[in-house]
Amino acid sequence: MKKTKVMGSYNGRRLRGVIGLLVLLLACGQIENEDQRYAYPQLELRLAPGVVQTELQVTRIQITIEGPDFEPIVKSVDISSDQRRLAMDLMVPVEAEKILIEAYEVDEKGEERVAFSGESPIANIDQPQPKITVELAPTPTTSILSLELSAAEVTLGQTFEVAVNVAGVSKLFGLSLELGFDEQKVTPTGVELGSSLGNEALLFDDLKLDRSEGRIGIAVGQKGAQGSSATEGTVATVSFRAKAVGRATMGIIPAAESKMLTLIQADGKPIAEFQRLKDYLTVTNSQVSILIK
Repeated sequence: MKKTKVMGSYNGRRLRGVIGLLVLLLACGQIENEDQRYAYPQLELRLAPGVVQTELQVTRIQITIEGPDFEPIVKSVDISSDQRRLAMDLMVPVEAEKILIEAYEVDEKGEERVAFSGESPIANIDQPQPKITVELAPTPTTSILSLELSAAEVTLGQTFEVAVNVAGVSKLFGLSLELGFDEQKVTPTGVELGSSLGNEALLFDDLKLDRSEGRIGIAVGQKGAQGSSATEGTVATVSFRAKAVGRATMGIIPAAESKMLTLIQADGKPIAEFQRLKDYLTVTNSQVSILIK
């Protein structure tokens, strides 16, 4: 049996035992065909490009192998990881066509939930040194901030908008963040309140103040004390004017680079689910680019 390979610092002895069991479970007990041929691909799990997080903190991984000639093989493995990548060797039928991964975390209440998921086709695993890579992205229920462009392309001098959206958040009372942009390519012209917190919410921005170059500070909060019951929507919209030809990028500044990034509830405390997740905003969603012609 092959040894488990792990990238980065890790409790190798525990992981080897866990994955050794996984190899046996995937190969046995679910496929009765004695002539079944198996392959031994290396499975690499990693965070999808743009996920800004220093660690992949999971407690359990569920692996599902699907193929045309056998029932789906579903196995769960307890694990303890503190890294962005994890690699392991598997033993799977050569007819396998797809692998699905669900990575679980335990929240503050001790309840388990799917924090990351991903899937990948399986092909050519009967070749020498086969490898399967699955990129894990936050699940749709993950508290997340994202940006949405009003247009994919604009002409020089044209105005466009960038909406700041929130999803997967409950008891939202207010938020603050910094929006970064390319000062050489675009000029911010205004900030407007979105609809997710209601028409009476308060909006603050430092657009006309002594702000940092290439950044706009935005804060939105409610007047009342109950907080919004909405879990998603647009909190603010920023207008820009294109001033130079090329591709301009706008993005929410991650917590590691901005102390402003937070979502709060009515008592002024950070919203728990977002506080835990804010360090790995998905840049694929929280960063956008527009082509200026």
